[in-house]
Amino acid sequence: MDNALLRQLLRTECDFERPVPPDTAFGVLVSEQDMRAVEGLAELPYPPLSGHREGLAFDAASGELRARVWGKVFLADDGIRFAPTWNVSEDRMLLTLEVDALDCQGREVTVERLRESMPPLLAGLELDPRPLEDALEQSRRSGGYVFVALMRGLFPEPGIDGRLDVLLRQEQRVGTLREDGSMDFRERGGLRFVNVGDALAELHPPVPGTPGFDILGQAVPPGEPREAKVRVGRNVDSAPGPEGSTLFSAAVKGVFHFRGDTLEVSELLEIDGDVDLGTGNIRAREGGVHVRGAVRSGCTVEAQGDVIVEGLIEEADITAGGLVVSGGVLMNGRNRIVAAGNVTAKFFQNAEVRAGGEVVAQLEITNSRIVAGGDVTVTGPRGIIRGGHIVSGGSITAPILGNEARGATIVEIRPVNPEEQVLLDRRTGLTEELERMDAALGSEEPMAALIKAPEEDRRILAELIKARARLQGAIRTLDTQILEARQALRDRLAALHVRALRRVFSGVEVVITGKRLAVTADREASRFRRDPDTRKIVVE
Repeated sequence: MDNALLRQLLRTECDFERPVPPDTAFGVLVSEQDMRAVEGLAELPYPPLSGHREGLAFDAASGELRARVWGKVFLADDGIRFAPTWNVSEDRMLLTLEVDALDCQGREVTVERLRESMPPLLAGLELDPRPLEDALEQSRRSGGYVFVALMRGLFPEPGIDGRLDVLLRQEQRVGTLREDGSMDFRERGGLRFVNVGDALAELHPPVPGTPGFDILGQAVPPGEPREAKVRVGRNVDSAPGPEGSTLFSAAVKGVFHFRGDTLEVSELLEIDGDVDLGTGNIRAREGGVHVRGAVRSGCTVEAQGDVIVEGLIEEADITAGGLVVSGGVLMNGRNRIVAAGNVTAKFFQNAEVRAGGEVVAQLEITNSRIVAGGDVTVTGPRGIIRGGHIVSGGSITAPILGNEARGATIVEIRPVNPEEQVLLDRRTGLTEELERMDAALGSEEPMAALIKAPEEDRRILAELIKARARLQGAIRTLDTQILEARQALRDRLAALHVRALRRVFSGVEVVITGKRLAVTADREASRFRRDPDTRKIVVE
């Protein structure tokens, strides 16, 4: 709406650049009949007011507009708008005022006038006059409005969420870096030996916050702090601790784990020397195995928990929850290591490894086939991946990729999405159940079938129809979850890379989700990733 048209509707002697005092008539509207006669205004509501109207009153008989509180009048595009200058924030934690030294009639604005005409909500509040006096003086000097904060509430002090302090340090990588750059696998960060009674963790309860107060003196409660989630797994004892905490300790000698939100200790079968023809194969139905020597050629070690080998693994088969080898892995291509979790060793030669988690080598991975659900990493400063085929569900990182012989080395990123497969399997089951139900109900529209059904069958038929609707709803929910899981995988893929920290030789082939890039010339430190827009491999 043109302001000039609004001025035709409103007769006023007020200066709308200044605030309107309470109980002041600031203008008179023409009658609705006269407004309709003005070209361009016939479709407007009468009175042509916009925004909140609590601060003003309209007398339909006389057309008078009167302010109820201090406020400013705007001739806006959508009508006449009145904005109170006293403002209380929505949470009632802040009181502000827009101050002008003169009102719309040219009269001086004083602290007394402002305090005497506070909005009813603020009745009884004792305001410090000094901020008002300072704001009025500033307005006199500047000739315009001054914004002033007059009162602030006291915000509540937030509580402290409950937390779990793991008393045995957990590392992402297994092993501790020595000063000379080598890895000490006896100082295991991811697999920690514990004895009976060793303290594992302390669970601290939430600490409530302190209430605050708004400007009206009403209490403002703090948010409820959250409890830490923790589950007590196998071989873990709990006992009351100081200040309401809970202490967790090892019930058996073994290896401590904190996976997800679960504390547990895996028992260990101790083998004092080598696993060889003298000991026979080792199969631990529960817990893990600690081999203080090597695992010799032709032998097998199987464990539900972790397997820790102090020496070498030589042409042996290992099945474990996780595997740590202080020595290396020497294979002939016929034996296999299978682990549900991480696999760590000083080196891998001619090895076949399948790990649900990460695979970490200190020195090298040579002529090996590695399939890992997580990252594959060579940590040493001169570490190398050469020959073989490395498949990672995460990133692949080593100082050097390939070698001077330019032999074929394939490094592949192939992320998996087990959550999607679970959802797809669940959807398949529900779809089959829905098909069986559709066959039982027939092709007729459900309500028509219900009406035609004999009285004695209607109840059963109605329950079947409800069950089918529930199945259809569950399938729609799964479809949404499947799309979300696929998007999460795409987001994760954008962060994955193959990286050579020092050099990559020609003869290396990089594969990312099926896209291939052959390295045809030696390169210095390089990073290979999949561009989400072009879906091609780019080199940085």
